[in-house]
Amino acid sequence: MRKQSVLPLAFFVAIAVSFFCQSSVFGQAAPKSTQQAAWDLGDTLSLAALGHGEDVAAATVNSLFVKARENAKQLNMTLPDLPTKTADKIKNKASALQYVLNIAAKPIGQTLTTNYNLEHALLFELSLKSNVLLMMYGPGESTTQAIANVIKTRSERLGLPPKMTARLLGLIEAGAAYSEVKPAVFQMHKDVANYLRLAR
Repeated sequence: MRKQSVLPLAFFVAIAVSFFCQSSVFGQAAPKSTQQAAWDLGDTLSLAALGHGEDVAAATVNSLFVKARENAKQLNMTLPDLPTKTADKIKNKASALQYVLNIAAKPIGQTLTTNYNLEHALLFELSLKSNVLLMMYGPGESTTQAIANVIKTRSERLGLPPKMTARLLGLIEAGAAYSEVKPAVFQMHKDVANYLRLAR
């Protein structure tokens, strides 16, 4: 049985932490590189959509989606609107995941590969899918293992320093509690964002 401890309040705190971390990381005066924009697009778009599905405060979701649109604009793309909310919370979560993984992610990945290169698409995919752990993490579950495989293989193909993903992957492999995995997701995002910023 899933040991998923993602409650609306906990998820709100998670998104708030990520939002403020990104503000400090990406707040530099100089324009972002397109690699940074691809990474940040995956981050903010997934958090906005998942927060939308988890009944996170509309103001927080809207702020994240505005940031996602800004990154998409830098990459000469537009984003589809977030799914329409219903009174059915389970349906809302399912719609959010469908949006993240299919409606938005697939065409964006294809466009990044075509208009830029595979590196941009991999950065976007790694950023976006690792955040799905915030909603779907369950120790030993197939979805969790699939995301861990994405984190491992995409980071290796990108040539990211292994230390950036080691703790998160180690926690997943050990079947750690969500309370340990959540901060590790955010730390990985912060480390990769800083790496991309310094590599400009």
